[in-house]
Amino acid sequence: MKRPDVLSMTGFGRGCARVGGRPLAVEIYTVNHRTLLVKFRLPEPLARLEQALREQIAKALERGTVTVCVDWSAVVSGAAAYDVSTETLTAYVRKLRKVQKDLGLSAPLVLTDLATLPGVLRAPRAMDPEALERAAWSAFRKALAELARARRAEGRTLAGALEKGISRLEALVASIEKEQPAALRRAAERFKTRVAELLAGSDANPGDLAREAALAAERADTAEEILRIRSHCRQLRTHLARGGRIGRHLEFLCQELVRETNTLASKTQAVEIFPAALAAKGEVEKLREQAANVE
Repeated sequence: MKRPDVLSMTGFGRGCARVGGRPLAVEIYTVNHRTLLVKFRLPEPLARLEQALREQIAKALERGTVTVCVDWSAVVSGAAAYDVSTETLTAYVRKLRKVQKDLGLSAPLVLTDLATLPGVLRAPRAMDPEALERAAWSAFRKALAELARARRAEGRTLAGALEKGISRLEALVASIEKEQPAALRRAAERFKTRVAELLAGSDANPGDLAREAALAAERADTAEEILRIRSHCRQLRTHLARGGRIGRHLEFLCQELVRETNTLASKTQAVEIFPAALAAKGEVEKLREQAANVE
């Protein structure tokens, strides 16, 4: 059984139909949002479809800001709403010119006068509401299907970027773990040397100094943070492999990674590995931004 795709919350879909000889287009735009937020721009004759369209979107999408726009060119007013019958106008012109010739008249034919003759200008026919709604639904379904394809394609791109980011983070953590023992030993030696210099000539107990150095090294130990970061990375990979609507899971894990890498960087003061800790924080921030676009 094929696993569900990872879905992006970003996408665009367009569907078209014709009604009354005129085109009708539906466009659906989506961007990321923590919940499902749907906005409509519908012409007045289709306003009553809003609730039904909203219900269909809720079945298809779980999260994101969704904007549905319906463009119907028949929604016009004034002169643009009228058609000119060129066939009727041509017949009038031919007959009037014949009359001019027969009677020897030379007065010009004025277009504005011709337009008032019966049948030249035709008012738009009343649109069948059911036909209009059928066309709107047809265009809407096409737009929704195209949107779904776009969100799947973008989701595949996001999943690939997340996988690469996880690999980079794991590599940085591995380099920190490799260098950490030597860095801790050097830090402890520096601590002991510095304290010895400060307490030279005093009656401080060398054993006490050694214990303080050991405690300082323990406080700088990042083993627990590294363990949790690796665990979160494994969970991220598991969710990506599972697919489907995993955005909330990814966002939670990325937030946990933010916390762990912040602690890691604060503990990692050794100049040899501090740049890697900062780079790890940067990778986690990229993961968090990408995860915020997954449905």
